[in-house]
Amino acid sequence: MQLSRFSLSSRLWLVLALAMLPLLGLTIKDYFDERNNALASIEQNARSILQGARIEEESALRDVGYLLKIMNRANDLDNNDPTTCSGLASRLISTFTSFSNIGAALPNGDVFVLQSKPLNKSTSRTASIFRKP
Repeated sequence: MQLSRFSLSSRLWLVLALAMLPLLGLTIKDYFDERNNALASIEQNARSILQGARIEEESALRDVGYLLKIMNRANDLDNNDPTTCSGLASRLISTFTSFSNIGAALPNGDVFVLQSKPLNKSTSRTASIFRKP
């Protein structure tokens, strides 16, 4: 009987390493697969959020365009009378629900009409922070 160059304990460690090596390889492969899936999911989620933001931005820009066209064609703004302009602004702010205030100013910067929506209860608590004591 010939003695081998490796001891029994080293051969046992070699057998254990060979048995554990596929498990370690599969664990690493599974980690990278899960990581890639998570990254793809995050990227898809970010793309859908970005698409939603683009749609909202286009809608807001379209509403601003409509509002400016209406204000440009309105006869109420011709004489710069604050009472008639306030009526127009009030009607516009009730129609365009995404706006919180509408105003008109002269080219020199003087504001002659400004119409705002009243604050509701949820925003009045946060608005109280900005009030002067």
